[in-house]
Amino acid sequence: MLYGSKVILRTLRGDDLPQLIALHNDASVKSLAAMHQFPVSPELEAAWLESILMDKSNTKAYFGIESITSGLLAGICFLQNINWVDRIAWFGIAILPQNQGKGYGREALDLIVQYGFEALNLQKICLYVLGVNLAAIKLYKQKGFVTEGVLRNHCNYQGQHCDLQIMSLFREEQVL
Repeated sequence: MLYGSKVILRTLRGDDLPQLIALHNDASVKSLAAMHQFPVSPELEAAWLESILMDKSNTKAYFGIESITSGLLAGICFLQNINWVDRIAWFGIAILPQNQGKGYGREALDLIVQYGFEALNLQKICLYVLGVNLAAIKLYKQKGFVTEGVLRNHCNYQGQHCDLQIMSLFREEQVL
């Protein structure tokens, strides 16, 4: 477990299923995280959670973001597609709407970046972010992430095409 002042990053658990279903079915979360727009059934979400819990590939590190004050799952974050030769990984995060704006995402980002660089010995952490997600882009830039490229008109956001930015952070460029 990774401890912050507002959140704990912990392994996902079977009892997280109701919050995960809500997270993966929330239209605003799905849109800004560029997730597939299809509804997620309880059975499909249970199968996804089981695949995460049983994964032995050593290419994914999924965490539940637990609010210290409520003790409930506030969202998820992960490093995936971990490449042990090149020492890079891809970051992702999704926060339930009722937990947004509380600093949980900012602290989860700090914790997982530290984990990636120190515990996993990564050299670079990459991410995708919609060009319309200005709050996320601002946060990533504050933490030292740099835009490496833009996939123009790549994603659908609320019926309109928008850019998808590719950002990255090197170990030596992180802002603590």
